[in-house]
Amino acid sequence: MASKRGRGFQAGNSNGLRPAYIQQKELARARQAAAKSNVNKAHYYQCECCLQTFEKTKTDEEAMKEAKELFPNDDLSDAAVVCDVCFRAIIAKVGEELQ
Repeated sequence: MASKRGRGFQAGNSNGLRPAYIQQKELARARQAAAKSNVNKAHYYQCECCLQTFEKTKTDEEAMKEAKELFPNDDLSDAAVVCDVCFRAIIAKVGEELQ
């Protein structure tokens, strides 16, 4: 009988083999729950582009100050919170469109 490990399965605990995508979904749910809890909300944010949860490296005030410096003429009241990787990708895309 062929091994299932090469087809997207990972060894689980005592439950045997579970598909890798189920483990990824469980991890994503755990991250979302941590991001939504009141205790962790002050320390984490969810990127509105890739939907991953990240630990904050700046306070909300510092992030808003940086945004105002980068985009002084824009209304930031409806600005999305994005991670550094997505921010760089967005800025690169905007730069290409402007040229």
